[in-house]
Amino acid sequence: LNAHQSIVSFEAALTQGRWKDEEWGPPPREFRPPGALLVSAIDSDDSGEVSLAWKYLISALSGSLCASFEGMDPDLGASSSRGRPLGVPWAESGKQLRFANLPYEPVCTENLTPWMKLLPCGDQAGLARLISPIPVAESPLVTLSLSVHVQESKVV
Repeated sequence: LNAHQSIVSFEAALTQGRWKDEEWGPPPREFRPPGALLVSAIDSDDSGEVSLAWKYLISALSGSLCASFEGMDPDLGASSSRGRPLGVPWAESGKQLRFANLPYEPVCTENLTPWMKLLPCGDQAGLARLISPIPVAESPLVTLSLSVHVQESKVV
C-alpha cells in the first residue's frame, strides 16, 4: 500500500457508532468520527504529484480494504483552513496533509475479512480468532483503523 514514494504516512479508519461516555466512562483512545476517514501526509511540493499520490492511495485502499474510499472526492482532500483532523502527530510540517471522509460509510462484515488478512496470523490465531463478524457488525461501536508511517526508509 505504501508503494508510492511520496506518501510518507497515512491513516485509514472505518467507524460505526459513537463512544458513550455516560455508559462506558472515558474512552481509552481518540476515536475517529463515524464513517470512513482517510488522512495522508505526502512529501512533495509539486501539486500534480500530490494529487497523483492521493488518488493512488484512495484507489489502493478501496481495493485492499473493501471500503468505498473511491467515493471520496479527491479534489476536496486538499488541506484547507475550514477543517483539519485532530490527532495526526505524524503529519510533520512541510508535508502536504490530505484528508477526506465519507460520513455514511457503514462498517459491515465484508470489511472485516481484508482487515483480518493484514494481521500476522490472519484469523487463525490470537485475538483475531475470537472475532465473530456478525456480533462485531452489530456492536454499538466498531472502529477499524490502519496507520502506516515511513521512518528512515522503514514502514512502521
